[in-house]
Amino acid sequence: EFRRIAAASLHNAEAAAQQAIRLDPNNIDGYSGLGLAREFEGKFVQAEDLYKQALSLDPGSPDTLHRYSLVLAIVGRLKDSLALRLRLRAQEPLVPIFNQYTAIDLWLNGRNDEAIAIFKALPPTFFFPGFFLSQVYASMGRYSEAADALREIPSGVIPPGALAETIRLLSRAPAQTAPPQTT
Repeated sequence: EFRRIAAASLHNAEAAAQQAIRLDPNNIDGYSGLGLAREFEGKFVQAEDLYKQALSLDPGSPDTLHRYSLVLAIVGRLKDSLALRLRLRAQEPLVPIFNQYTAIDLWLNGRNDEAIAIFKALPPTFFFPGFFLSQVYASMGRYSEAADALREIPSGVIPPGALAETIRLLSRAPAQTAPPQTT
């Protein structure tokens, strides 16, 4: 039932976006909306083209910069994604969801300290930054800090057994190790 509803919703969103473009070929929201529909369909090349078209109409559209950068990250174009994220952050420095994904991109691009600073500045209830901080710290071999970050997550967010076991394992790891090698 959920799949049927999701497919119908996607179809309706796509039709609305196409109608918006037909009515006004300069409607940025039409191109962005259609790009989002293509993104959800896994048609990333088409989504990218539509996001580029939207940005040609409004180069500073925050939502389009956000969605386009996510597509670039999904397809592995991390440096390109980060460039858009930094542009978005300079323009919209106070939007938590934008900052969260900018921190993730910074981390994926090896800029761990900058990512940590942003995660620490996020509101504590916003998607529980401790979850992301723990991943950054663990990737750096800073397991004790990873465990501490997980302890900040309120109960009920992650199954208690899984959270406790993860904290236990991280707490037993060496205090500081070399980060894992990537290939």
